[in-house]
Amino acid sequence: MTNLELVENFFKAYNGQDIDKCCSYLHSDIKVQSLTSNQYTIAGIGNFKEFYSNTFKKFPNQMAVLKNRLVFEDTIIDEEILHGRPENLEGDRGYVIYAFREGLIDRIWI
Repeated sequence: MTNLELVENFFKAYNGQDIDKCCSYLHSDIKVQSLTSNQYTIAGIGNFKEFYSNTFKKFPNQMAVLKNRLVFEDTIIDEEILHGRPENLEGDRGYVIYAFREGLIDRIWI
């Protein structure tokens, strides 16, 4: 599977709130980092699964709308609008950067 296919499948699983499918595209050592502080917010597949399982339960209507995608050899950058959170009915615009290792998504900056 190409890096682009990984991200496309992950994005689809995320919007479907299928945590097990999301995790199937992630490296066991997945790290999610803040774009603004570069601090890890999640480290490890177990922590990812716990965090996003809770997020999906809390926001069952949450979904991301892809506005733009830049594809490079080893990095993919998405511009997205996140909908389905009551604190911002118009959606939150943001960027997600994906990096890869051993055929899986290894790092996500949000």
